[in-house]
Amino acid sequence: VLVTDKNGRNVKGENGEYLTNAVAIERPIVLGRRIECPDYAINIPDGWSDSKTSSDLIIKRDGSEDQIKIITAGDKKFDEVVQGSQEYIDNMMKLASNVVKENKAVKIGEKDAHYVSGFTPDFQGKQIFMGFVFFEHNGTTFSVALTSDRNFGESLDEILSILGTIEFVL
Repeated sequence: VLVTDKNGRNVKGENGEYLTNAVAIERPIVLGRRIECPDYAINIPDGWSDSKTSSDLIIKRDGSEDQIKIITAGDKKFDEVVQGSQEYIDNMMKLASNVVKENKAVKIGEKDAHYVSGFTPDFQGKQIFMGFVFFEHNGTTFSVALTSDRNFGESLDEILSILGTIEFVL
């Protein structure tokens, strides 16, 4: 952040450039086409927009219901987070028929990750998709929730590519 004097004016250093101080952030901050979080940052890809990012980073594909929500799972272990999400999808999909499920290992760049999803083409006349991508970075588990009104899993390569652009602070 820019350093200010007691009157709120920006302060310049000896070289004539404005002085800045680093400040730790506790919640995501949207800066134009970039979202900065305490542990990571991402540039919003073309064709996507911020979607009410508050405690978690959320982007949405323009003109669609495709949404990506990145959640830091705190101190929960990777296997625990994957299991909980699989159970969530199983319970959600018990309400629907013709459910297509996926559960597989994937890669985000060179990073090992896991993908689980459920899609029903007809739930009370609507299509419903819910999926998750899980990965770890420096001991922190990340859970990426994917939702849409279509089979968003058909865009898995694009999703993994977007996640591959995350810049980690840790």
